[in-house]
Amino acid sequence: MRIGIIDIGSNSMRLVIYEVRNKQFFVVGQLRHSARLGQEMKNNHLHPQRIEYGLKILQHFKEYMDAKNVDEVIAVATEAIRKAANKEAFLGPAKIALRKEIRILSGEEEAFYDYYATVNTLDLDKCLMVDIGGSSTELVLIENHKLQESISIPFGSIVLTEQFEVKKDPKKGKNTA
Repeated sequence: MRIGIIDIGSNSMRLVIYEVRNKQFFVVGQLRHSARLGQEMKNNHLHPQRIEYGLKILQHFKEYMDAKNVDEVIAVATEAIRKAANKEAFLGPAKIALRKEIRILSGEEEAFYDYYATVNTLDLDKCLMVDIGGSSTELVLIENHKLQESISIPFGSIVLTEQFEVKKDPKKGKNTA
């Protein structure tokens, strides 16, 4: 059986295809595109060109999964879609392109999956895991491999870059502050 997992993030969109054999998972393909869905959002609206580009990426993912004979698709979206007032402008056509419903993760779910990935890939007894995404940042406190506390904060690299954009002086080519 082959499973395609799609992560629709605010900065990038990723597809990983796993083949499941005897309760083991093998990566048989993966794609990543910098869609930057969270960029240029005005009044919490996804920018039409970002939506269009994101949909083209999903169509490419679908064609790739068809070529790899994927049996099942799991598609999730994060903060940019979660907070978008016009999310249906993306989700409706995306469902048609993938022939699959996209589940929007809550901030708590996003933090939990960060925790789960961390404890299953790193041998750490105690740590503070920080996941800086395009439109959100998750903080997860882990002690004895258990999730102690977590929070999802609605700002990330795209949001902060746009809010505190440093402009270049066109005459000198230097940053101005």
